[in-house]
Amino acid sequence: MARVKKRYFVLGIFAFLIVAILFFLSTITKDYLVKNSEKLIGRKLTIGEMHFNYAKVAVQVKDLVLFEANQTDSFASFNEFYINLNPWTLPSSEYSVSEIRLVNPRIQVIQDGEKFNFDSLMPKEDSLAVEDTTRNEALKFTIENIQLVNGKVVYNDLQKKNQVEMKNLNLNLPLISWNNEQSNLGVDFMMGEKGKVNIQATVDNVNKKYQIDLATQDIQIQPITGYMTDYFDVKSLNGLLTSNLKIVGDMNEVINISVSGKGSITELSVIDGQSEEIISSPKITASLKDINLKTFHFGFGKIEANEPKILIEIAKEMTNLERFLLPYFRNDSISSAAPQTATPTESTPVTYSIDTIQVNNGLVAISDKTLNRPFTYELNDLNMTMTGLSESADQIPVVFITKLNNRGELSGKTVWSMVDMMKLEMEAKVKRMDLMSFSPYTEYYVASPIKQGWFNYELGLKMSTTLLKNTNKVKVEELEFGKRTKDTSAMKVPVRLGLYLMKDANDLIAFDIPVEGNPSEPKFK
Repeated sequence: MARVKKRYFVLGIFAFLIVAILFFLSTITKDYLVKNSEKLIGRKLTIGEMHFNYAKVAVQVKDLVLFEANQTDSFASFNEFYINLNPWTLPSSEYSVSEIRLVNPRIQVIQDGEKFNFDSLMPKEDSLAVEDTTRNEALKFTIENIQLVNGKVVYNDLQKKNQVEMKNLNLNLPLISWNNEQSNLGVDFMMGEKGKVNIQATVDNVNKKYQIDLATQDIQIQPITGYMTDYFDVKSLNGLLTSNLKIVGDMNEVINISVSGKGSITELSVIDGQSEEIISSPKITASLKDINLKTFHFGFGKIEANEPKILIEIAKEMTNLERFLLPYFRNDSISSAAPQTATPTESTPVTYSIDTIQVNNGLVAISDKTLNRPFTYELNDLNMTMTGLSESADQIPVVFITKLNNRGELSGKTVWSMVDMMKLEMEAKVKRMDLMSFSPYTEYYVASPIKQGWFNYELGLKMSTTLLKNTNKVKVEELEFGKRTKDTSAMKVPVRLGLYLMKDANDLIAFDIPVEGNPSEPKFK
């Protein structure tokens, strides 16, 4: 009897020890990970709580913080990580997870040139490693109910001085499985103060296809400014991007990606290196018919710019547009001058098409600072429509009309070709353009201001490689010069006298200049 009691006592002690070990195992594991984190992963790690649920076969970790290499700043953290395992599928060699939940994750990615703050966490390549050539069976797995709640990612590029923040990041993936025919994924997060991003993805595992529906709302484009400075003299690029895109791809052919949808940028503002707003528009919209990266085709529907403004400043060194594009041409000249060692290979030609380009109520402000006093002029209420633009289009019509400094009008139509650049047709009219606005030029060149005058012009042009028909009808009304100025830059030629001699009895200067011939003939001028 005593022997039986002793046996039960030993079993009781053994059971108590097992229960005690299981009870304290989570605390022991947590303490071990925290104490040896630098040896295990090379970084300091702290954990608030860790719990093992043996009944559900689940693990819960709370308040984890992984520090930067300086052991002070936080690299990554989360409030809760929960995983619920399903061990009953292990006998059939299948790994199953019933739930994964990550709450309030935070991560900060810092880039300094080619270095990242997570480089030390990446395993180093083993030059002595031998490739495993044994044939392994397909991994069987099932993961259900994957959730990411209220995440935040901060990306900081030190060299570009650029920081991008994604917050309120939520992800929901109901099921992912090795034999699942279709998987669905939903992600939404915020970028900037009010930007929103929503991603809905469907993966067809049978046909190895996928579709991603990407929607953005009021995403500030300013963070890309730093990456544009290699190509443009830009100080600030601002605007809010809203888009609704469909991306279709093939998992067997990575480059086979097709993009369609529509997008718009509101409150667009481009500030150049001289702190001048060179381009702006309340709203620019574009529809994407088919952009295919495999065939290198870029197909657009309608591109429309509402009330765009362009500033053109002419200085003695160069115009502001030339200065704005200077980094691009500098880089292009450097790359073309570099020795080409690679053997040229055949590549897929780039094709493009744009159904319509439309400008509504645009403004082109022109300023010339090369004269003795500034010249300013505006092409306002500019409306333009271009249709059928492509790399192979032979007839591209363009219709335009604009006011000339609010006191005249320019209108016309042109048809040109991308196949033959010598093929061109154009009709244009200038009605009552006020010549007094051009006084800074007449003062500079002939030392006389224009007191009044109206310019009218009719242009007709039909041109090909073998035919040129050009009509030019000019009429200047009521041209009057003021008193001679003291501009020392003026040329000593009797321009005023010549213009007065050209006037008829009605105070008009009118003449026609027709031009006709064959541009391909050597003697054609």
